[in-house]
Amino acid sequence: MVRSTALATLYRRYVYADYCAGELRSFIPRLAGAQDDKPIGLNVPGVSSFGQTLDGRLFVCSLNGPVYRIAPA
Repeated sequence: MVRSTALATLYRRYVYADYCAGELRSFIPRLAGAQDDKPIGLNVPGVSSFGQTLDGRLFVCSLNGPVYRIAPA
């Protein structure tokens, strides 16, 4: 769940990835099920995990080595 208001388009959305395609996607979690599932326009090959700092910065780890930070455009 993105907690940083600096990432306005992702704020309060759950971010996940399709490992095979490398496509990052997000949705709004609700008790009745996920809503508004959509791509966020970023691809990371070999996604292995996500991380988030206490101040809300979001990171994506790749099995290929790099760690990427998702930042506002």
